[in-house]
Amino acid sequence: MARAGAGALLALWVLGAAAHPQCLDFRPPFRPQQLLSLCSRYSAFGCCDEKRDAELTSRFWSLANRMLAAEWADCAGYARELLCQVSGRAATARAEDPSTPLRTVPGLCQDYCLTMWQKCRRLIRHFSTDKELQALEDNRDKFCHRLSLDDADYCYPNLMVNKNLNSDLGHMVTDATGCLQLCLEEVANGLRNPVAMVHAGDGTTAFLWPSRWDWCGPTCLTGNPEVKEPASNHNGGQLPLRNDGYLYIFTGDGGMAGDPFGTFGNAQNKSALLGKVLRIDVDRKERGLPYGIPPDNPFLGDPAARPEVYALGVRNMWRCSFDRGDPKSGAGRGRLFCGDVGQNKYEEVDLVERGGNYGWRAREGFQCYDRSLCANASLNDVLPIFAYPHTIGKSVTGGYVYRGCEYPNLNGLYIFGDFMTGRLMSLHENPETGQWQYNEICMGHGQTCDFPGLINHYYPHIISFGEDEAGELYFMSTGEPSATVPRGVVYKIIDPSSHVPAPSVCSSLTSQPFILQWWK
Repeated sequence: MARAGAGALLALWVLGAAAHPQCLDFRPPFRPQQLLSLCSRYSAFGCCDEKRDAELTSRFWSLANRMLAAEWADCAGYARELLCQVSGRAATARAEDPSTPLRTVPGLCQDYCLTMWQKCRRLIRHFSTDKELQALEDNRDKFCHRLSLDDADYCYPNLMVNKNLNSDLGHMVTDATGCLQLCLEEVANGLRNPVAMVHAGDGTTAFLWPSRWDWCGPTCLTGNPEVKEPASNHNGGQLPLRNDGYLYIFTGDGGMAGDPFGTFGNAQNKSALLGKVLRIDVDRKERGLPYGIPPDNPFLGDPAARPEVYALGVRNMWRCSFDRGDPKSGAGRGRLFCGDVGQNKYEEVDLVERGGNYGWRAREGFQCYDRSLCANASLNDVLPIFAYPHTIGKSVTGGYVYRGCEYPNLNGLYIFGDFMTGRLMSLHENPETGQWQYNEICMGHGQTCDFPGLINHYYPHIISFGEDEAGELYFMSTGEPSATVPRGVVYKIIDPSSHVPAPSVCSSLTSQPFILQWWK
């Protein structure tokens, strides 16, 4: 009975709707936090949470009080089944076609209806105010025809045992190639080159979206180290604060091709701030600097190194994020993921650690770039957790590990993209081997994203990713990479396969975000 709860689906109630698992609120089925009392068959999976189950129980006993004792003895079981079949929350829309009427009685299979009609046909009037249906109560064939569905696979109780409908509920949808099928919700549009997204962190659900090329935001704050660049490109990106209270700064290698500066480039030069991950303490000043140096920065005892350096050997890290950790165990908390844009052949994703050397310019991805440096035994570089060739994409955009509430099937999945090709991608760590498995993300096709408010397309130039206070993920992209063209859009990533736990559990953590946008 683990899949029996799938019966409470929108296909039962919306005439003409696409036949795929939906609750009355047009969301996927979910697993309630507690065992249900009246609708116990749906405790494993369905559309009924504890609050709704209590409401249905009250309605069940109200029906009992309105019916004769002998009639109730015959019809109590039918009343319970019909109530639980319409256990989804009230729909906010009637379907993709607003004129499609909602059914308050589930579609019934012919044999089931004929049996119920014998003694309990009057029960239907407690579920529906449809005068035409009530007028057919004494005509068995017309009555049951009225309650039937065009597709018998979706009538009750057939759908409870239909393997095609129930076998994959709650599992992520993949196509024949293993590509994960997700959907999107458009949150904002008309933005000018939205380069970042930061939640306010104050419980207001506000998001800050800096736009346009000359918005300076946090970089305008005094106290950040100034780094002179020999070229105009490879500027790095992002200034996140970690839960250790320190500010992390990701600098590019200085620009041009191949990091040609000095004997072995800026990225491998510990005395240069370029091509580095820097870590500073913005709450204090020391050494004549407008900021402090964390006492555990890895190269404090090295006279040939800048004390700000936390990691080296990076080319042009574009978007980094800290893992919130597993919601239950905390596993992975604090891990630093970065997408590092490559030179000619490879893009890479790095798991940045204190004192790590990420190989550039000796290595690009897993391959040697500068063979003399690559062969140097003292390099001791940290290989990326994933690298992909330029046949897949040419400019990685780092993302986030999903740790939200709404889509637990995504938990632990690192989701990132590519600016040039528009690919969405994911990595998942094998906890036993520590190896990372790659899966491309595709937009759901067919009925996968056939929910009101969801879409399966997006502008291809993926600029950045973000997360809200509850850990739900978003990305920003544009149809035209220009600071002057308002074609930037923010999308929320949606897993259409399941809601576990019930949406009411997550609603206390998330709400519809509102936008605070700055530009110059």
